[in-house]
Amino acid sequence: MRFVITGVTLTGNMGGSAMLHATLQQLRSRFPGARFELLSIYPEADQRCNREDDLKVVPAAPLKLLAWYMPLTLLGALGSGVRRFLSRRSAFFSSLDAADAVIDLSGIALVDGRGLPLLWYNLSCALPGIIWGKPVFKLSQALGPFRTTLNRLLAKPLLQHCSTVVARGEQSRMFLIELGMHAPQALPDVSFALTIPDGIQHQAKNVLRGLDDSDRHWVIVSPSQVVATLCSQRGINFLEQMQQFVENLLNDDSRNVLILPHSLGTGKSKNNDIDLCRELHHRLVKHQRAFLHIPSEDPVLLRAIIGQSAFFVGCRFHAVVAALITGAPCLILGWSHKYREMAEAFDADIPSFDFSAFSAAALTEAFHSAWQARDQTRAILQTNGSTVRDLSIKNFDLVETYMRQSHAGN
Repeated sequence: MRFVITGVTLTGNMGGSAMLHATLQQLRSRFPGARFELLSIYPEADQRCNREDDLKVVPAAPLKLLAWYMPLTLLGALGSGVRRFLSRRSAFFSSLDAADAVIDLSGIALVDGRGLPLLWYNLSCALPGIIWGKPVFKLSQALGPFRTTLNRLLAKPLLQHCSTVVARGEQSRMFLIELGMHAPQALPDVSFALTIPDGIQHQAKNVLRGLDDSDRHWVIVSPSQVVATLCSQRGINFLEQMQQFVENLLNDDSRNVLILPHSLGTGKSKNNDIDLCRELHHRLVKHQRAFLHIPSEDPVLLRAIIGQSAFFVGCRFHAVVAALITGAPCLILGWSHKYREMAEAFDADIPSFDFSAFSAAALTEAFHSAWQARDQTRAILQTNGSTVRDLSIKNFDLVETYMRQSHAGN
């Protein structure tokens, strides 16, 4: 069995990488000997980082993907002869031609108001597979709304030609119903299915012991460049407020604070949380119990580190996923309904702030209440986490059922 995977990368945003690794884990167990090809927008970085023997990184750099492969994809719709011609001359199209299925792991797609380039990219994650006649599985992702004319015009036929479309959350499911999709279902994000081997858990403990081997509680704070930028647009000094918040946490001698980026991009990318975390830590340098850890590009180890915390404060969606599924009590500072919707699945009282209401004072007040209830919250998360994980795994049940039925009919 050969699978092409789109919409994620091994490097940069560790949320996408967690989705990819969960997918590899699940499909390997269901289809022993399967091979995987990742159509990567960061091919050089992903090829350097790739440690998976059964995963091949196929270059699909953004400009070439959008300005070259997508127009050629439309040409491929003219007939099988054109597709065969393209497949013989391009690794991108050759991967599609040899695939049994395409797995689209876009975390969020086809949303109004995000601009034409991003809409074109969203189409590129599924349309080539559709035109090459492959079953395309759009697994759990935020979709819609579809109220602008162009988005609605393009999204509806694309989604109707996918073999499976899964909404991430009830609001996305309702958007699909408004679009005219028949009986869409909602399931949790695929990264909830990620498992952490015992050896990785041991490594995570050693990371924290290497910073401080005392018995203090670890509070992990994971800022996001996306939230920092949104705050700046509202006149909120994110770094100043976050510094004050962390200093408030450190007033309790029983706590250490670890600053931990969850998105490891570089330069001016919105996926670069590293520079933001370094600046925050620099502001806290006088505090001996404020630490910074820049993780390796291993989403499994990163999740295990988050799971070791006594409490987690996170801004990235998949950073919060990591906390919830590992049972770490948390406080969310985000920018949309998706955080709240995700936390509600655990039936736990998880405080969630929109960036527009962010201040050190408000976050500190919410933290103190949540800190007092942390043991109860952890118990609830651990009890309900297995249900959420089982629902996440249903994404892959859908793939397996379809593929086995289609192969049985051949």
